[in-house]
Amino acid sequence: RTGANTFQLYEQRCAMASAVTRLAKTLASQGDRAQLLQTPDRLLRLQLLVSPGLERMLQRELEALQICKASETGPGSLDVEASEETLWQVVLRSRIAEQVRIRLGDGSFWAGDEQKLRKVARELPWFQYIPLGIHRPLPKIKVVSRDSRLFHTGLIEDRVREALVDRAKAELSERPDDLSKNQQKRGVGKVPPPSVHVSMLNDQCNISINASGDLSKRVWRVATGATPLRENLAAAVLLKTPLLQLLSKPEGLAIWDPFCGTGALLLEALGIAMGVPPGSPHIRYPFREFPIHRWQKFEKSANKIRLLAHPNVSKLKLLGSDIDALQIKRAEKNLKAFKERTPRAAVVREPSELRGDLGLEEEEEDGEEEEEEEDEGASGEATTAEIPARVSFVTGDFQRFVPHVKDCLVITNVPYGRRTVGEGALKRTYRAFGRALLRRRDWKGVYVVSANREFARHTGLAWKTELQFSNGGIKCDLLSWTGQRSKSSYKDRQGDDFDDSDEEL
Repeated sequence: RTGANTFQLYEQRCAMASAVTRLAKTLASQGDRAQLLQTPDRLLRLQLLVSPGLERMLQRELEALQICKASETGPGSLDVEASEETLWQVVLRSRIAEQVRIRLGDGSFWAGDEQKLRKVARELPWFQYIPLGIHRPLPKIKVVSRDSRLFHTGLIEDRVREALVDRAKAELSERPDDLSKNQQKRGVGKVPPPSVHVSMLNDQCNISINASGDLSKRVWRVATGATPLRENLAAAVLLKTPLLQLLSKPEGLAIWDPFCGTGALLLEALGIAMGVPPGSPHIRYPFREFPIHRWQKFEKSANKIRLLAHPNVSKLKLLGSDIDALQIKRAEKNLKAFKERTPRAAVVREPSELRGDLGLEEEEEDGEEEEEEEDEGASGEATTAEIPARVSFVTGDFQRFVPHVKDCLVITNVPYGRRTVGEGALKRTYRAFGRALLRRRDWKGVYVVSANREFARHTGLAWKTELQFSNGGIKCDLLSWTGQRSKSSYKDRQGDDFDDSDEEL
């Protein structure tokens, strides 16, 4: 009996010692985290990703917004060392950026073998950005390797994952969940952690954390279609045109997109004119899952953003047309979502009331038939959205609207093969578009996004390249019409296909 009591006393002391050890580790961890949270000027090594070709535009945008000055480090990549608030401002206000990552450690390190990679990766400050735990999911690890000894992406992924597990076991195996009550209340640890990105180039390894997610998607994009132009690319295209300068004129501005698709260009133009930020503090960005995220300071930073609409936004008129009725329905859904999810709104009239304001002249022939087509394509709840500009989406071939759209700025993303059947149909579309432009000299400019190198030749017009970028791996050009015909095409065709009185139009 005495031996049993002694053994029980021994177990109790061991349990008490273990509890004290766990408490000490928990307090130490919370002390480290509290110290990080109280650091006023903690600098982060941010990597800003953008579509190749738009690096300079992103630099100018960030400087114009007075966010930061970033330096270009490679195709589609900019680096800046800045505070958390800079990260938040880029995510909420940049229209062109695609993603923001945080580089871990002091920079790239040599990782010519597996042991070195695992050893260095284990010492990185994971706990600051990923809520580590034995029973919590590990982050997704994405690997890119070029010209390195470690070329097998699966092997690199395994070594980094092992380093994460080693770090989690070393810090958290002997203590319970170390999340604070505020972190648990905010749901930290209940959603998948931010993804990890590993880049190997010439045996030099860079490891970063995705802090923003996909910034190219807007909150109003609920429907997509074929050959989409991502919203951040649409913003870059619009900012390269004289949209804001023309809108500043007393008469305002009308914009026509003859191949509007799901309305990305027009709705992005509307957001720019209304001064609506592309991001939203209500989105659960990956950085909000960081254990060291200071949510109160983030809310204060978000509240500093002011919605400054263009003074002439009420004089902005947007018309989108597309031959595909399904695309028009998708555009209407996006317009409705824009109305519901953006912070400013005013009344937009029905398409029947909108015709004169958009610069559309009434058609005399086949009035009843075309009125039915317009009702099918343009009617719906989306057209009654309360926004300060006038917006309409109409189903129909662009040639039908050419004689009736006046004094407008044409901005469009022309089809380049996927939305047309056959190469012949594509050529005919380009030729008809070229003839249509020659018939209207009152337009204030024509800007076209094209991924087909034959577009300029088939239109028979002289185009100027304003911008080149990549849209999901597809090389695209932003072209502006010079107002002239192409000399080579004109000589080859002897002007037959470009007669202004062409009856085919």
